[in-house]
Amino acid sequence: MKDINIFMNTYEQPENKLTYNFLWLVKYLNNANFINFLSGIKNVSKSEPVENIETVFGGGEGNPDGAIIVKLDNGDIITIYIESKTYRREVDINQLHRHIKSYLKNNDLLLVITPREKDRNIVKNVNNKSIIFCTWQDIVKYIEENYIDDIIINEFIEYGNITGEFTVMKDIETSDLNIIIDWYKNNINDRLLRIFNSLAENIVEIFNEFNITIHSTKIVDSYGRQGVEISFKKPKIGLWAFFGLYYNESDHKIPFVNKGIPDICLLIDLNPKESRDKIDGNKEIINDFRNLEKYGFKCNDNGKLTRNRWRLISYQKSLRDYNSLSRDILENELKHILKLFKENSNCIINYMSLS
Repeated sequence: MKDINIFMNTYEQPENKLTYNFLWLVKYLNNANFINFLSGIKNVSKSEPVENIETVFGGGEGNPDGAIIVKLDNGDIITIYIESKTYRREVDINQLHRHIKSYLKNNDLLLVITPREKDRNIVKNVNNKSIIFCTWQDIVKYIEENYIDDIIINEFIEYGNITGEFTVMKDIETSDLNIIIDWYKNNINDRLLRIFNSLAENIVEIFNEFNITIHSTKIVDSYGRQGVEISFKKPKIGLWAFFGLYYNESDHKIPFVNKGIPDICLLIDLNPKESRDKIDGNKEIINDFRNLEKYGFKCNDNGKLTRNRWRLISYQKSLRDYNSLSRDILENELKHILKLFKENSNCIINYMSLS
């Protein structure tokens, strides 16, 4: 098989970069079930089904983005040509017809992958049994469900989430425009930022009340959360925390309390490469987890809460449960959470810092 290395990806065009990384993933998995999921081919060879990979084709829009050469049980070879789209570009029906005419022979297939579910009907209207469709979200869901705790899989998903390639794309409609207008008209983002900045000024004292020493705080808006990130002073293991607004599940994969509605939350995170072996299987910490869960905390021992192993503990309250937001309201919420945490986590709280 042609050797491709994800760390040698020098493509600048986002669609080429995404295609290359996807093909690297196919090569890495080299799994008949995954090929069957992508293509519908049922008689894929169980042993080394990926015969070869063709990376990004040159020559512009007349050529597919890549190809997977697949071996069948009877020894026959089928090529699955790839046409991948990011949120930046729409499906071009004429382009698909050119690919079919120029490349597909015998039982070859053309797999179209986009972030838009509506493109399924566009592909269907091409009316050719050799063309198949899948969304990037379909692929992410499949590999999340079938390759738990695989570092490479996690990094591929993280890449897509960070770049936004796997974001579900929908047209902005009239109702959406009204929301956008109200958001900017009412200066919501700046008002949130002022609240979190004000909260950060007092957050050291709040944690001190519970004998937890903070090293530093900073305001963040990333990975689907906006608020105060908290570093502890001399933590025994690599733990840190976040308190604020959790507004997007894509990275954390922790469900909102109410579907589609953001939460105010306290999150305790850790670096899994440095600290997971000190957490998983630790009887004292597991006992803390079970105690905390009685009081509304969610604990991620052995990945049962989320496959994102950077997330250790969460305490969430839906925005629906608030009549308003202010520094005082959030301070009282944080004190309430920390009180429950201190009373029910004898071991974990000792790992957070050495006061």
